[in-house]
Amino acid sequence: MINKELGNKSFWQVAVTLTKEISRDVEEFMIKSGALGFHELLYEEGITENLQNEYTIHYYYFPSDFPVSAFVPMVLEIFNSGDCKYEIKQVHYEDFLKSMELTFTPFMVTKNYCIVPPWKLDEPVEGTKLIINPAFAFGTGRHATSQLVIDVMEHLDFKGKNVLDMGSGSGILAIASLLMGASHVVGVDVESLSVESGIENFIFNKNYHKLTSRADFFEGDFSWVHSNKDFNYSIFLSNILPDVFYKNENDFLVCLQKAEFWILSGIVKEKESDFLKWLTDLTHEKIINKKEKDDWYVFYNF
Repeated sequence: MINKELGNKSFWQVAVTLTKEISRDVEEFMIKSGALGFHELLYEEGITENLQNEYTIHYYYFPSDFPVSAFVPMVLEIFNSGDCKYEIKQVHYEDFLKSMELTFTPFMVTKNYCIVPPWKLDEPVEGTKLIINPAFAFGTGRHATSQLVIDVMEHLDFKGKNVLDMGSGSGILAIASLLMGASHVVGVDVESLSVESGIENFIFNKNYHKLTSRADFFEGDFSWVHSNKDFNYSIFLSNILPDVFYKNENDFLVCLQKAEFWILSGIVKEKESDFLKWLTDLTHEKIINKKEKDDWYVFYNF
């Protein structure tokens, strides 16, 4: 179950500890400079320090011919963070997936949906199989933010609807939309490896479930909505950290205004009240609902 185009490739993995104050700016700089993939260590099993202290851990993936050993310290100096810890190592894609196969096994993401990696398709499970190979993209389904969105999605009618998933990662929310009856889903992400992951996971699910609906994945950010005005959607999904919503306020508002219904996740408890006030002021929605799990919140307008 290895992507043929990526199977023989190696990537540089850069793990860097950053202050949360500069983390979003560093992320944007890294991606614009050539990072193909990114994820943030939001938590590890039994370890929650990353949610509580002023630091966060970012993982970036660069092509094997990228000069990371010179580039990374330069970036940290630019952001006055030369003393931040970082580690660089080469990761072979095939070995990366093999190690994942040892630990990534089926699990229930909600009462009705079970995340199943493609190498476990024959394993009997309860509920509908949502086939996901996250690879280098965010979206295994194990994190509370993804689980909250899918749980809320089950209370919304997706049949025949068009959906925009901004920050689609592995494609988990876009594909869940299709399994719930959506007719056309578009996933947009700033990372090229996430786009490839979304396409691959859609193909897995399309073949297994014999889906006739359509899914497209594009590289881009919130401004994608301006250059693709012909795509009309009634449901907007986004599982991104609050700082990214704030930074893209104008384009984000356009995305919401085009949708009849929206679901937003990625908001940690310590930022819940500030985010809700900002979202209320921005949208002028009279009623915004929310659900909480493991100190994370999802907000939705229905």
